[in-house]
Amino acid sequence: PLVLEAEVLLRKSLEHQTAILRGHTHSAMVSITDKDKSRIYSIGADGYLCVWDISSGALLHRVSTLYKIDAAGVSICISPDGTTLATATNNEVRFWNTRTYEPIGFSLVHSTYITQVIYSTDGRFVFTALADGYIYIWSTDGKFIGKIKDNDNLDSWTVQWMSCSENRLFAATWE
Repeated sequence: PLVLEAEVLLRKSLEHQTAILRGHTHSAMVSITDKDKSRIYSIGADGYLCVWDISSGALLHRVSTLYKIDAAGVSICISPDGTTLATATNNEVRFWNTRTYEPIGFSLVHSTYITQVIYSTDGRFVFTALADGYIYIWSTDGKFIGKIKDNDNLDSWTVQWMSCSENRLFAATWE
């Protein structure tokens, strides 16, 4: 049945170039766009990675990450060259080819929830922030490089945000 209020809201959102994207069966937990703003990537609580075309709103791909997502650990990022997508769900980072949306053959498994995953600006490293306050450093072929914790005097803190600019890592935390 036609719901007049819903139609009015939809038309208003289209006027502002916004849209409702359907593809997840549960809440979308996190989403990003690619560099050229042609695609939106999201991970939902249903455990699916969805990819949409921004101009048409069409769902291009819906791929299972193999995990139901816990709100405590979910993140997504794209490599600087745009060829690889990294998804962090719960305590594992998986990598995906952005042309085929097939998983790349290795994952990064951690002992606790991952709060964020990002690439270095040159694309040579992947940083994972964990709920226990550590930041892990990995090569993009999955080799563990090391881990850091900014202040070992704190018993418990969590990295809430990371950013990489000119290959300098910035992190914000809370206790």
